[in-house]
Amino acid sequence: MLGSCAGSRDRYIELQSNTPNEGAGGEQVPGWSTLANVWAKKLSTKASEKWTGEQFVGKRVIVWEILHRTDVDNLDRVVYESNNYDILGVTEVGYKQGLMLITEAIL
Repeated sequence: MLGSCAGSRDRYIELQSNTPNEGAGGEQVPGWSTLANVWAKKLSTKASEKWTGEQFVGKRVIVWEILHRTDVDNLDRVVYESNNYDILGVTEVGYKQGLMLITEAIL
């Protein structure tokens, strides 16, 4: 439940912003910079695996709860335990109480 005590946010995650850089030839190359390190509550996890292109591809979806911020959107990502999770959706809960981040990692 959102608005629960800070002790329930027991995972330390890094929020990263997509900041493309200019490559040697002037082209845009992907880049990421740290937006913030925040405490989060891990609400749910779903994992799946399927056979694609002659290999198994795993996917993990995690829903996070963090305190409200105005600088996070679905172009950003979460880094947790050395895995990069793309943000698929950001939902405000309550009136500026917090955010739910729906994230996905391809493993």
